[in-house]
Amino acid sequence: MLSKKCPEGGDISVLTLVAKYPQGAEKQLIYAILRRIVPAGGLPADVGCVVSNVHTAYAIAKAIDDGEPLYKRAMTVSGKGVANIGNYWVRTGTLYSYIYENCKGDVPEEDVKKVVSGGPMMGFAQSDLNVACTKGTSSLLFLTKKEFNTDATTQCINCGKCIQRCPMNLMPRDIERAVIAGDYETTKKLGVMNCIECGVCAYTCPAKRPLVQAMRLSKKEIKTRGIK
Repeated sequence: MLSKKCPEGGDISVLTLVAKYPQGAEKQLIYAILRRIVPAGGLPADVGCVVSNVHTAYAIAKAIDDGEPLYKRAMTVSGKGVANIGNYWVRTGTLYSYIYENCKGDVPEEDVKKVVSGGPMMGFAQSDLNVACTKGTSSLLFLTKKEFNTDATTQCINCGKCIQRCPMNLMPRDIERAVIAGDYETTKKLGVMNCIECGVCAYTCPAKRPLVQAMRLSKKEIKTRGIK
């Protein structure tokens, strides 16, 4: 149906992709559609592509057609810790605490055990609600104890699931070991800078290792220390 809305003879086409995670990541989209591989450390422009999500395209249209700056964005508020879940237009600079007060309804505050800014796979846990929304704040999750994993972390059993499932063909297990050892030169050699922090490795890990946190820490240390 979408393809019928494209002008006949135009240069616009609509493609249907397999629904799998993380299909929406820009490098995965580019390869799935055009079979082009963005080089390590590169950008989509390096292979002649520009990737814009729906909200970015909408903001560009509003700026060009109506002269409207980007001062608000559509945000998903969800989780069993609030009663009024849904998609809302939220202005940039709005505090998370304001959103919570207007969405919590009759759900007791003590039921909220974790607040995540972003999606369940790639979001960041928040230590408090005194944080303001930015143009990139896509969702806010108020989770109860039943909605996130509380299993204790155990030793890696070398099952290799994190390696098998990594969409960037990395070795999260080995990268985490290098991080624990403080060997960030090795993490750089193992390609940690190519990690898209999709969370697949941590999700599939039966030992519940904090693999994504290790990736983020490694990338931060590599930049801070100027490791080439």
